[in-house]
Amino acid sequence: MSLRLIVLNVLLAGFVQSAWAEEPLRTAADRPVDVLHIRLNLDVDLQAKTVAGSATLEFTPLRPLNTITLDAIDHEVISVTGGMKGGKPRELSHSYDGKQLTIEFPETTERKQLWQVTVQYRVREPEDGLHFFQPTKAEPNVRLSVWSQGEPTANRYWFPCYDNPNEKQTTEMIVTVPKGMEALSNGELLSREDTDTKTKFHWKQAKPHVSYLVTLAVGEYVVTEETWRGKPVTYYVEPGHEADTNSTFGRTREMLDFFSERFGIEYPWEKYAQVVVEQFDFGGMENTSATTLNQSVMHDETALLDSTPDRLIAHELGHQWWGDLLTCQDWSHLWLNEGFATYCEVLWWEHKLGREERDYLLWGKAKSARSGTALKRPVVDRHYPRPFSMFDSRSYPKGGWILHMLRSQLGDEEFFGAIQRYGTVYAYQSVETTDLRQILERMTGYSLERFFYDWTERPGHPLLDVKSAYEADDHLVRIDIKQTQDQDAFQFPLAIELEFEDAKPQRIERRIESKNVSFYLPVPSKPRGIRVDPEYTLLAKITENKPQSWWKRQLLDGPTVPERLRAIEHFAGSKRSGDVELLQTVLENDRFWGVRVEAAKALGKTGGDIARDALIAACDQTEAKVRTAAAKALGEYARDETALTALAKLAQQTDPSDAMTAAVIESLAKVQEKPDIEPLLAALDHDSRQEIIRKAALRGLGRSSEAKAVEVLHEWIHRGHPRAARASAIASLAECLTRFEFSEQKTTKIVDDFTRLLDQSETPTIRRASAEALLKLGRRATSALSAVEALAEHDPNGRVRTAAEKAAEAIRTAESPKAELKRLQTELKELRQQNTGLKDRLIKLEAK
Repeated sequence: MSLRLIVLNVLLAGFVQSAWAEEPLRTAADRPVDVLHIRLNLDVDLQAKTVAGSATLEFTPLRPLNTITLDAIDHEVISVTGGMKGGKPRELSHSYDGKQLTIEFPETTERKQLWQVTVQYRVREPEDGLHFFQPTKAEPNVRLSVWSQGEPTANRYWFPCYDNPNEKQTTEMIVTVPKGMEALSNGELLSREDTDTKTKFHWKQAKPHVSYLVTLAVGEYVVTEETWRGKPVTYYVEPGHEADTNSTFGRTREMLDFFSERFGIEYPWEKYAQVVVEQFDFGGMENTSATTLNQSVMHDETALLDSTPDRLIAHELGHQWWGDLLTCQDWSHLWLNEGFATYCEVLWWEHKLGREERDYLLWGKAKSARSGTALKRPVVDRHYPRPFSMFDSRSYPKGGWILHMLRSQLGDEEFFGAIQRYGTVYAYQSVETTDLRQILERMTGYSLERFFYDWTERPGHPLLDVKSAYEADDHLVRIDIKQTQDQDAFQFPLAIELEFEDAKPQRIERRIESKNVSFYLPVPSKPRGIRVDPEYTLLAKITENKPQSWWKRQLLDGPTVPERLRAIEHFAGSKRSGDVELLQTVLENDRFWGVRVEAAKALGKTGGDIARDALIAACDQTEAKVRTAAAKALGEYARDETALTALAKLAQQTDPSDAMTAAVIESLAKVQEKPDIEPLLAALDHDSRQEIIRKAALRGLGRSSEAKAVEVLHEWIHRGHPRAARASAIASLAECLTRFEFSEQKTTKIVDDFTRLLDQSETPTIRRASAEALLKLGRRATSALSAVEALAEHDPNGRVRTAAEKAAEAIRTAESPKAELKRLQTELKELRQQNTGLKDRLIKLEAK
């Protein structure tokens, strides 16, 4: 074994293993007490970024105890008092290690005794859980505010609690804030008291929920209030955006009606509030009765041309039942929260927009559900590295698709009847996957053990190869179905329908239980088409081998959106003029905009004059999303003069869609042999929702080697520019470095700046973007390795840690052997020095 390998093996023993290395079995946390109520009485200092006050917990021991231990990270614990409720409180002995607060009882407690413990404490600028914002010289427009984000395990950073999803309690928030500020929390607003300089809000959540759903949002907000069945429905938005409140949230009460009726369980909480906060890291967070939302949710009428806030709003509202009323008992079962909320998006789409929109949404979710971690790990994963790692394609789109398959197999009446029962039986409790399965089985009589095994306990999905052919002599259609995945066969029902010119459709449904199934179907005449999974009820990758005429029929006349989309996938990439013309026909004539969008994408990959001209024509279509898809696809026609001329003409026009404007800007830069940076620089002056135009311009600049382009990108990675645009500038600057050769001095300067952006003073979005940029740079980012490894180990944000882990691995892998050996030798020397120090300490201890 070489010295290099010996050194590497020694060091690897001390390195943090990959996030998906085998982990211990994860189960629900121990629950020694039943917490009944948490009362927080806090004073918020927005300038000093502190909260101070008390947390009072009422609880009953579930077994004889001498101590209790609360989660509490980086608190300044001032005192702990308590005793039996109703008695005189006394000082309680306690110990605190910076992460957990252990409180000693004066005597061993008995089961079911009612105890009350009060912790006086202060938290200063917490690392996670509670996020403060204030204007700075570099960012003067940032508003003074604070908001909480508890999921999965971050509320322990700002109040002591049992921070696990299998413990529920009622909560109370008495919070004092500067006068002129609004303070939002869970439940009902009991009082609001003003003094000369401060306002005290008293919120009470009278029904139990888990600690991670406790919320606090403080800031200057314009509040709009409506009512729904006698309950307040409120919208908190930043000043200057109140005109967009209705276009953004105007369907909320209709959603409350729909979900209450669809689930057979009326919305359970005292109110429903939605608050749009400064620099929120995620799309939204379903805090009980008070959802927190990212600023991107705000839509004016122009923004609605390109997108809608309804999916996000429906997702978070759906959580008020699935995630809040019922909560996963352990993060292994997160899909019971996120899969249900994801399917709420689908249900709302179906109700509000119809079957075609629903199926197109399911199509996109199926692609996500068949990718990423879902390919390698099960939905119910009892060996996850950390809670945040469960928030991926398994819990969201695959979880949603599991529910769609259950609904399809059981039927609406049986499925929604069982869901109502599930929600009623386990209301205000924590649940695991078996609870859902057993309710479904009891209500329907079906054994669903195999279904849940296949879809929640195994990774992956079926890969189906379906071959169909007509045998004219015998008037038979032969169908061969193969599951080609490496794993064992999945079991599922599969519907197939044959269509004829002069006869009624012939439908069969077979339960597929093995990897190879073949059968013959007698038919009256030659079919004109075959429909596999016609109702779109199976999460599978389906590849078909059948006559071209059947494919044409499916593409042009398929009754459902998914059938036509699968036909587009079949024809995409074909260079035959007849096939390209078929896609052109779809782009011009299909009745559903989503099919036309996918046809535009396919034509972009196809190439050639026919496809290009079809895309140019589609840039004049009425539907903004189709125009945008066509303009993006034209970006695939590099150095094509006709495409260049068309895009240049479009760039001179004013389109009502910001997404279309952005697509034209970016595609023009891609098509030009050498991007003209002047229009890109001019586009940096254009405001648009989510900075979509500036981001397109920055991506365009990333394709240029001109010194001015690099200079502007380098400038835009720093504070003082819009945050969303900064993240794009970081990615584009990294793209520049990978595309073109720059001096070692310039490269080093940029890498150093990326490294500085990993600092905790930056937002998680910027830290993650910087880690991803360093990943892209590989070997050239060697100097950043120690900082990236530290980020992977210590960053409080799960997404940032994951990005940093990947970056560290890429940098280590890409190092030149000489540089890697030198670094490993240095680290080995440091380990030896640490080992020597440990030996010296051991000798001294033994001497004592």
